[in-house]
Amino acid sequence: MNRLSVVWLIRLGTALLAAGLISGGLAATAGAAKPTRIRMEVTKKDLVFKGPSTIERGTDLQVINETNPKKVGPHTFSIIKRKFLPETNKQYKNCFATGICGPIALAHEFDDVTGKIGRRTVEVGKTGWDKPFSEKHTGDSWYTEGKNNRQTRKISAEPGTKLFYFCAVHPWMQGKITVVK
Repeated sequence: MNRLSVVWLIRLGTALLAAGLISGGLAATAGAAKPTRIRMEVTKKDLVFKGPSTIERGTDLQVINETNPKKVGPHTFSIIKRKFLPETNKQYKNCFATGICGPIALAHEFDDVTGKIGRRTVEVGKTGWDKPFSEKHTGDSWYTEGKNNRQTRKISAEPGTKLFYFCAVHPWMQGKITVVK
């Protein structure tokens, strides 16, 4: 191809891009939104979730484990009904025996002899984050035991819903995100 042909193709491509007739891969990425993130972190030796207080329905929510599991152990990100959130040291300590942590462990097919997890992702209800655990009903949950593990799901709960979440392994790790719009 001679120099004139190359210049002509570049000018044609530029004109078509400007007219919006081709995307050149730019339009596909220009409007792509980053997911909203909730991070599992250690701050001043406390294990915490860090994330926003609101999220729009249909938005991708990405949960990221930024802790070192060799130091702090695994985590869950489990949606539960507010009334089942443990609030006292006694409730934290007994969460597996008499609280919501036991049903979450069962939903993840935890083997108490081997310590193995049979099911890392528990998805019920609509596809995405929407269904809370209760004493009688399984909810949405994700189990992670690797640093920088992440899971992304759309928020499928209705606007106005408050999604309470916590870690069944560390029940004092808790948070809430309100679905808007």
